[in-house]
Amino acid sequence: MGVELSYKPPVYDITAPDLYIPLMAFGTYLVLAGFILGIDGRFSPEALGVQLTNGILCWLFQVLLLEATLIHTSGDGDLRLLDVVAYGGCTFAAVSIGHPASEYCVHIFILCSHIVGMLLYGNVLHQDHENNFDC
Repeated sequence: MGVELSYKPPVYDITAPDLYIPLMAFGTYLVLAGFILGIDGRFSPEALGVQLTNGILCWLFQVLLLEATLIHTSGDGDLRLLDVVAYGGCTFAAVSIGHPASEYCVHIFILCSHIVGMLLYGNVLHQDHENNFDC
């Protein structure tokens, strides 16, 4: 059970997460939320601020949920915080697609964040550690 995780530098690891996609997906989520609020006639800067706050709080909640789940399953707590933030933020892409179609996007958001986070962490956890590049 004493498997030690070792990370390769991002230049050598094609599965290394970055924050570009999560941040762009979060921006798309905010633009779509403002557009939908405008269509419904409920748009105001305060309403968009509420959407921003809710999005950030949901992102924080899913990062905490992913951290707790991954620490519980892996046991050693050797996790990079920015990796978990990037994995959790990828669900904004799914929410941006599902947001116009659903009034209950928070439930979809939580479910997708858990699924995407576990799949992506499983991909990193189970990659072949014997081919690490030493710098």
